[in-house]
Amino acid sequence: MGRNAHWSCRLSFLLHSSDLNYQREEHRLEKEPVKAPHTESEPKPRRTTWRSRLPNQPPTGIWLFTLLAPLFLLCISLKVFRIAAHPTDFGTSDSLFFVLPDLLFQAGLLSLGLGLMGTARVGWARHLVLLALQLVALAVATIEMLATAYLHATGFTLDYSITAFALSRLDETWTVAASEVQTVHVWFFAVSLIVLAVGPWLAVWKTTRHPTEPSGPAGKLLWAALLVALSTALFAISLLPTSKETGRAFVRPAPLHLALGMLEKHEVLPQPGEQTASSKASVAARPSGPDRIYRDDPESPLPNVVLIILESTRADSLTPYNPGLDTTPFLAKIAEKSTLVDRAYAVVPHTSKSLVSILCGIEPRLSLAVPEARKGGMPGKCLAKLLGEMGYTTAYFQTPKKSFERRSRLVDNMGYEHFLSGDMVDVTGFSKVNYFGYEDAVMLEPSRAWLEEHAKERLFVTYLTNIQHHPYGLPKSHAEVDYRPFGAKTDGHNRYLNTVNYGDSFIEKIVDQYKELGLYENTVFVITSDHGEGFREHGQGQHDDVVFEEGLRIPWLIYKPSDPQPRRITQPASTLDVAPTVLDILGFRFDADSYPGGSILGDLGDRVLHASCYRRSQCLVGIYGHEKLIYYFDDRPPHLFDLAADPGEKTNLAEQNPAKVAARIEELRSWSRAVHELHRPFAKKSLRAAIQKKKPSPENKQHVFFGDALEMVGFDYPKGKGLKKGGGGKVRAGRKLVINYYLRAMRELSDDYRLVLVGTGENSTKNLDHIPVRGLHPFSDWKTTEYVRDSHRFNVPYSWRDKRINFCLKVVHATEGTLPVTGDISPRDGCVPITSMKVKPRKQH
Repeated sequence: MGRNAHWSCRLSFLLHSSDLNYQREEHRLEKEPVKAPHTESEPKPRRTTWRSRLPNQPPTGIWLFTLLAPLFLLCISLKVFRIAAHPTDFGTSDSLFFVLPDLLFQAGLLSLGLGLMGTARVGWARHLVLLALQLVALAVATIEMLATAYLHATGFTLDYSITAFALSRLDETWTVAASEVQTVHVWFFAVSLIVLAVGPWLAVWKTTRHPTEPSGPAGKLLWAALLVALSTALFAISLLPTSKETGRAFVRPAPLHLALGMLEKHEVLPQPGEQTASSKASVAARPSGPDRIYRDDPESPLPNVVLIILESTRADSLTPYNPGLDTTPFLAKIAEKSTLVDRAYAVVPHTSKSLVSILCGIEPRLSLAVPEARKGGMPGKCLAKLLGEMGYTTAYFQTPKKSFERRSRLVDNMGYEHFLSGDMVDVTGFSKVNYFGYEDAVMLEPSRAWLEEHAKERLFVTYLTNIQHHPYGLPKSHAEVDYRPFGAKTDGHNRYLNTVNYGDSFIEKIVDQYKELGLYENTVFVITSDHGEGFREHGQGQHDDVVFEEGLRIPWLIYKPSDPQPRRITQPASTLDVAPTVLDILGFRFDADSYPGGSILGDLGDRVLHASCYRRSQCLVGIYGHEKLIYYFDDRPPHLFDLAADPGEKTNLAEQNPAKVAARIEELRSWSRAVHELHRPFAKKSLRAAIQKKKPSPENKQHVFFGDALEMVGFDYPKGKGLKKGGGGKVRAGRKLVINYYLRAMRELSDDYRLVLVGTGENSTKNLDHIPVRGLHPFSDWKTTEYVRDSHRFNVPYSWRDKRINFCLKVVHATEGTLPVTGDISPRDGCVPITSMKVKPRKQH
């Protein structure tokens, strides 16, 4: 018992001591935090820095909230702004209906974010997911802001076709977009993107350090997959709603509409080689113009023809069409002695497209691009070409810069001998009025100088103005008139009417030149416009896709001083009628079916006038007497108007006439396919003409090799005054030269090669670099068994002051540089000499 009692006492003492030690330690810990023991296997504690505050695994809730909450507020606010800016007064229920797809889209983004985070919960995978989500958010915000800005400027929804087209031609389109940008827009855009880029990381940095456990959806991969599937379903549902008033594009979330545009294709045009049963029966060949014209009395005198095309000028902005608006007193004066067309319409409300219909009498290709500016892209002969063959000297003057949409090449394809644009003359003392150039007065002195030089010749001259184009800038020398009491709706509309007034004075000064040079009495003046201009009458601004009356209806009058007889044409006319009417006035004859239009001087009978939006497959228009049908494909229901009873196009009669609308829609689709068929063969024809199996025999034989890539057998000059066989000759500054080269690929080539024509003088150099055969035949398509004829069109600069210009040709690779040259001739720095010519300077006006 003694020993047992002893051990019992010892055990009680130890337990009591342990309790006392525990109590002391607990008391000490209450005063001092416990420090974790440091071992060799653990890293030493680091000093806290800003970088160490960033968590390895950012909390899902905080990060996603600070990313998606600002994005949600931004997108919904922009959608509400777009709804409020629409001309239709939507009620509360309709407005909520329009916002619903965007709410579903935002819910889809949240579901997508949670699902992706659930698939990658640790390490670098999580950071890559976060980066991807942030990039998606920035892209969504950018698209939403751009879509809102585009809608505010034009009244149209932003889609893939116009976006891709603008990005492919940023050198041309950025100035147009920049004209609408204000400082507040830049700040709003920058602040929005900065909040989305910095906000989530800043919030995480302020709220947490390195958590011991990764955060995020607590479920497994199955739940993450379900969340991603849910986001896909929400995205798809957000695309379903539509509206009769606005169409699907307006209701859809802007990012999804833009993305879906890459996949959607309206089935209006058959694919190459494809014909549907309906198209076989309904598509008729569209005429491409006459190949030749003739006169019954070739010896009778012919007058000069002056064709003045006013930029963006709608019919009701001119005094002859709107007597209560005193914008064009000169035109009102000569209209009393002219043939005036009451209802004239543009085919496509875009300048380059309208130039084709006016000056060539054929429908332009219904696409954003202008293939008529390429070699082989013009299906028929234009007025300048036809009249040039009959002895006329032809010239084209335009105030806008020549580079936009390859205008100089387009005019050359039309057959004009002389081209001059506002950026080719001295603009000192003149005001820049828009992103295309200066006021129209810059062309007055060049016009006079050319007329003095060619006054004894038979002339066909075309003028295209500039000042009436958006944003309607006025020179300081022109006093602004307040047209608000006479119908101007906004400040922009008032500025526009002032530019129309300026255009009237420009026309008067051009006519005065012909009077002063003794050409007036023997000249026919044809005055029209390329298209109209919208000022939100139907919620749409400017012109490209404005196919209501304000966008399509244009002025057209014909003034013949030697026979000042007033005449009113009441039947509807089109820009397609200008070319055959001019030939009719001059007494030329041609095959009756060679033009899609006809002369307004005769009876054209009951016919359909067709038109199209600028954007492909956006809309088609048919004018049937006083009835007008606008077909929007499957975006929204068609619109049918009775223009006699409803000139403002306010009442849609389509639902009351379903059978009539269906028949006319099929007729419009048939016309669209026929126009497509008209233009399709000419690119192939141009390419076939440039390729031959047999070795060519050019006028100037020159057998040289560019490295092991290309063989050149020679060159020739198919066009250009002053050129001599074998080289040499002289050229005037401002004139155009065309040089053909005959080449063969020696092996398979890539598209990294470029042909470069170099023109050098004592103090000047100009390089031309292009893809062969006007872009139709890149080097990757070349075969070693074929010879290719390629061409360079070289415009000797108007300001060239050197006495000579020396031409040489070289081949440049993107990474290897200029290829070495061997063969019959000694190159200069890898550049094969072509010819050397004297340059006759032209006086610059």
